[in-house]
Amino acid sequence: METVNQVADWRRFSLLRLKGAQGRTLAFVWLLRTTGGDIDGVDVRLSSFDVRWLEYDDIHPDMKNWKRRSLILLGILATVYVGVGFYFWSNQTRIIFKPMPAIVRTPDSLGVQNYQDVQFPVATSSGEVKLDGVWIEAEKSGPRTPVILFLHGNNSTIGKDPGRIRRMHQCGHVLLFDYRGYGKSYGKIEPSEKKVNEDAEAAWDYLTEEMGIAPSRIVIYGHSLGGAIAIELASHHRDAAGLITESTFTSSLEMAGWKYGWLLDIFPMELLLEAKFNSIDTIGSVQIPILFIHGEADPKVPCHMSKQLHEKASCPSELCFFPGAGHSDCGFDHPVEYHELVKGFVDRCVQETAIALAIEL
Repeated sequence: METVNQVADWRRFSLLRLKGAQGRTLAFVWLLRTTGGDIDGVDVRLSSFDVRWLEYDDIHPDMKNWKRRSLILLGILATVYVGVGFYFWSNQTRIIFKPMPAIVRTPDSLGVQNYQDVQFPVATSSGEVKLDGVWIEAEKSGPRTPVILFLHGNNSTIGKDPGRIRRMHQCGHVLLFDYRGYGKSYGKIEPSEKKVNEDAEAAWDYLTEEMGIAPSRIVIYGHSLGGAIAIELASHHRDAAGLITESTFTSSLEMAGWKYGWLLDIFPMELLLEAKFNSIDTIGSVQIPILFIHGEADPKVPCHMSKQLHEKASCPSELCFFPGAGHSDCGFDHPVEYHELVKGFVDRCVQETAIALAIEL
């Protein structure tokens, strides 16, 4: 049996101990690019790979100590790796969704008087619960007046951005609502991708069934995370008039890669992420006109993601970048251009849908 007396680069050795016959303990030794050593008086120079079975008791003590240290280090690294991965997995809801309490700002603070607070149900496994919303009547109302169904972002409520309410109100009727866990909507619960999509469907049902509004008058508008929810909703309702997304992203995975690029190299984020919001794949299923809006200086969601969505869309779509605008201020920084763009798109969608329906009849 060979023995190892000295190894010039012993840190490159690894050991696997096995119980052999007659109570002996054998060691499986592999060497990678070792700088040299002496095995039974023979000088060994290995540039690639070699393996040996040796008596464990004959292994140099330095090699044994290195194995123990290596196992401890590997154990620490494995614990840290699993711990960080578990942290992201268990806290992803808090990272993605940031529910806010009700913010007491009503439309009348902007001079909008013709509005009412509304509630409508959403079905859950334990029964129906109520979502809180606001219905705002257009200044001039008629049988073909457009209706905007607005879906806010992950860090907002229906009362957080009154300026946006005013801008949308200039385009027609508006329905805003809070997802479960946001504002006054039901319960202090953790939102999820499934829940917010169900809430959006409940808002659609409220408009079309409870209020009796024709789908051909409804334009779905989503901001940021609400844009992903809007894309999902629009993919199920080809009878809607149109879809507008502002400052939205392609998928949760690509957002994670943009914000924390190193995570994708270390952790299996595609498996860890539960709320995928994979809009880049869903957008091809949308069969209504789309308007993509994005601020070129958006620090939260890169504007190239709206460009990617625009390129993947299979139906007529428009893409508009606002120079210097951030994540939520396209309409604030460019009020005239924004109003003309959004109102023109909304009016055109509703008119074209009405013509198409008339032709079918």
